[in-house]
Amino acid sequence: MPSFQNDYVSEITMYPIAYKVMCPLGNAPYTFQPEIVMFPSGIVPDYIDVEKWMTETFDGGPSRVNYTIEEACTKILNYLSDTFKPHHVIVSAVVKD
Repeated sequence: MPSFQNDYVSEITMYPIAYKVMCPLGNAPYTFQPEIVMFPSGIVPDYIDVEKWMTETFDGGPSRVNYTIEEACTKILNYLSDTFKPHHVIVSAVVKD
């Protein structure tokens, strides 16, 4: 996965495309918009590759809508932390419908 040496970036905010997740109360899908704030250490991730990973993980029709919003945010957090080893990362989400 491409990344870039970090010499100047102290904070990155990403707004990837919205994805469908499952509501455990109503047992129905809904759309969430993730928001990522990352304080990178030695490397800066390539935004396109992060979004590609998210699309492969969360998109792809009803068969892929099997995460709750909490599980999706945790999965994103773990992926970014494990792959890029930032100083700090915050993942939040806005419910669209």
